[in-house]
Amino acid sequence: MADSSEFLSQYRETLAREVAGRWPATWLGNYEFESCLKSSGDKEVFLALDGRNGGHVILRATAADAAERADAEWEVLTHLDHPGIPKAYGSYVENGRSFIAREYFPGVPFDEVVAHHPLTPDETRAVARQLAGILSYIHRQTPPVVHRDIKPQNIIRRPDGSVGLTDFGIARTMKAEASSDTSTLGTLPYAPPEQYGYAQSTPQTDIYALGIVMIYLLTGSPDRRNLAQRVTDPGLRAVIEKCIAFDPADRYSSADQLISALTPRRKRRVIITVVSIVVAVAVLGSAGWLGIRALNAGPPAASVPPPASVVPPAATDVPTTAPTGPATSPTAASSLPAGFPAIPAPPQDVGYLGGGNYPANLSNGGFAVGGDRQVYVATKTEILALHYDASVIRRMPATNARSLNYYNGMLYFRSGDSVIRMDPYSGQATTLFVVPGENLFIDSGKLYYDDGTDGLALYSADLDGGHRQKVDATEKAYYRQLVGGWQFYAQSDNADLTAANLATGETYQLGHLQAHWFAVWDQLLYYPSDNGRTDRLNLSDGTSTPLGPGYQFMVATELGVFGLSDAGSTLDRLWPDGSVSTLVAHPVGMLCVAGGWVFYQDGGLDGPLRMITTEGGRDMPIPS
Repeated sequence: MADSSEFLSQYRETLAREVAGRWPATWLGNYEFESCLKSSGDKEVFLALDGRNGGHVILRATAADAAERADAEWEVLTHLDHPGIPKAYGSYVENGRSFIAREYFPGVPFDEVVAHHPLTPDETRAVARQLAGILSYIHRQTPPVVHRDIKPQNIIRRPDGSVGLTDFGIARTMKAEASSDTSTLGTLPYAPPEQYGYAQSTPQTDIYALGIVMIYLLTGSPDRRNLAQRVTDPGLRAVIEKCIAFDPADRYSSADQLISALTPRRKRRVIITVVSIVVAVAVLGSAGWLGIRALNAGPPAASVPPPASVVPPAATDVPTTAPTGPATSPTAASSLPAGFPAIPAPPQDVGYLGGGNYPANLSNGGFAVGGDRQVYVATKTEILALHYDASVIRRMPATNARSLNYYNGMLYFRSGDSVIRMDPYSGQATTLFVVPGENLFIDSGKLYYDDGTDGLALYSADLDGGHRQKVDATEKAYYRQLVGGWQFYAQSDNADLTAANLATGETYQLGHLQAHWFAVWDQLLYYPSDNGRTDRLNLSDGTSTPLGPGYQFMVATELGVFGLSDAGSTLDRLWPDGSVSTLVAHPVGMLCVAGGWVFYQDGGLDGPLRMITTEGGRDMPIPS
């Protein structure tokens, strides 16, 4: 360690001598140069520490005759304000040399991400949608801004999973009267033909480059040949081929049109469903629904549609129809105060209704979660990343990980008292903060956790661990589950259920429902009834449906409800029509559902982990 510290000290001293006399004196006083990121004949790029606030910045200097002048980048960035684009902090010109200080984006450039592992089609779509969102913003400027150098090295995957676009050094504003660019800048093979004198750069220039970037993310190479063999997802391949058409007129007309093409049809149909539900909510709300009474004062939140299911890719052996079983019928809806707010519609571009796992998985310890066509399962010593066929992709050291969440390409979990974020491709783990507690949740782009130093009250934090604050003073909230901006819990074992709005704090008590082993998913709440059976409450219209036998450790998903039967602790699947399939006919412990598999503790609580498909096939131990 001493040798390392001495080396860094000597390196920075050498760096300071190198930049002395070549950089403005005021900048030398404000910034501590930490490392040289790039140095060529006409350009230098450094990572530096701002002594005034302790934050990191990027410093860039260019020669007088450089094609990518720093002051030109300054002119572009000062007119842009987007979270995915670095902010410009300062600019200076001296003796023909130009300088810029801009925001530093921590994270990993996508050329390094792909070097570890190419992305799946779903991961590629998610990244491309974020990039297209940034392009949509800059292309809507007046006049439009064209980046002209979109490539993996300039695209950063940030620690919270978001995407940042850097290096606006050759960006230009589009000139309506120009027939071609005045300079042929760009990076082969990401630059389209018009960037080499055929025509002026336009927004379609960036769309072309994004198409090539998608090829790289999927295959590890920007080669645009033989796509039929190299890009196996036909829908995504069609999008890419339109992006990289030779004639700009044959490409997508806008980044917004590209975003639409990258969004699965199922998600686009949600918009139509939302409109219908809003109308239904307004009608039903005026008549009153179910026996739910407001506990605290304050106006109710505005009525919004219920969340649409965002279904993780299912395993090939997941059935699409249930076995024949007893029919169920709803009971009559009882009174509900008019204006009771429905669960808000979650973001449509992330799984688990805007969260990081099935809510009831987290009640059961959260030892498994699915994400982007992989399944993650925690053992006592590591987290395994599995293909859907149960083959091992990689192993990542993690001691007694629990409350696994997957969100925007990152894993979040608890280990001891630490809340940790992990890159599932590199295995690099970052401790966000340390606080005793039991559970960790993600909902609507925020972390939530119970604080063991404050009676397990609920707190929130940003995805980087910052801005921690108390959300709910309720202590000992049993079986807490979060979905779509709401939390559900009981204040004591077997007490009535409570629903609370995470944004407003408004709280409602759901009467006559036993709280132990409930599970919530997609506007449906499953709970044990007074007669020992499982009932289903529709939180949208208030109807209650007798469903099936009683269960413990229930996990509600879009595939049905999985749980331990009260009769013999067997592992069952309860279908929407009330029919039952027994998956494991002997006693088991806690369970989690992920990626078409049910992971369970064999023989009882804390038994060895096994996995079985949601259809009941391939019952096997966790791969060793």
